[in-house]
Amino acid sequence: MNDPRLPPRHSDTIRLTVRRQGATADGPQAFEIRVEEPVTLQEALESVYKHCDETVAFRHFTCRRGICGSCMALLDGRVVMACEELLFPGREYSVAAPPGKEVIRDLVFKTRPG
Repeated sequence: MNDPRLPPRHSDTIRLTVRRQGATADGPQAFEIRVEEPVTLQEALESVYKHCDETVAFRHFTCRRGICGSCMALLDGRVVMACEELLFPGREYSVAAPPGKEVIRDLVFKTRPG
């Protein structure tokens, strides 16, 4: 039986649909990135930014250890830390800002009240 968490062996792309909000666009926008192995959501977003669309807003500089929470995102309906969550080639994912946060733009949200 195939494990649904594992990707097909022959695919080398990840399809990432980003829920855009704010100045540049509103609504979902899909991107495809080429990868040879699993990457974190943070790495996938960096690839989208560098190779597909420089207007995608997300926190580029995070602790990369899942501690600070600034890279929090909603991935396929689950709240995750982008710096820790692995994405697999051959799969499709949907990402948005986490619920209950005041969105500044795309995946960037206010981290402090006020």
